[in-house]
Amino acid sequence: MAARGNVQAMGSAAHEIILVFRIDEERARGGAVVLALHGDADLHAAPMLSRRLDGAIDAAASGIVVAVSDVPFFDSTALGVLVAGMKRLRATRRQLRLVAPRAEV
Repeated sequence: MAARGNVQAMGSAAHEIILVFRIDEERARGGAVVLALHGDADLHAAPMLSRRLDGAIDAAASGIVVAVSDVPFFDSTALGVLVAGMKRLRATRRQLRLVAPRAEV
């Protein structure tokens, strides 16, 4: 089984399954927003990640926690979204924290 981006090819029959990228959101104590990412954080997922991160920042969250334990792949586009969010938060003395990264990430 070979995987690339949000598409995973199964066997030699070249059937493709689209892996769904999902973001779960909740408020933690103290006003921080926890964004739990699921699936490949790649070029296709970056726009959704950007919108959700911007929304959490604009909603005056005290900080953002991004949980990535269920992210098997993180490309430079999605990483750039996190860096941009981190910079926005730093400008207002807030933090972005990345938690539970997998060894491959």
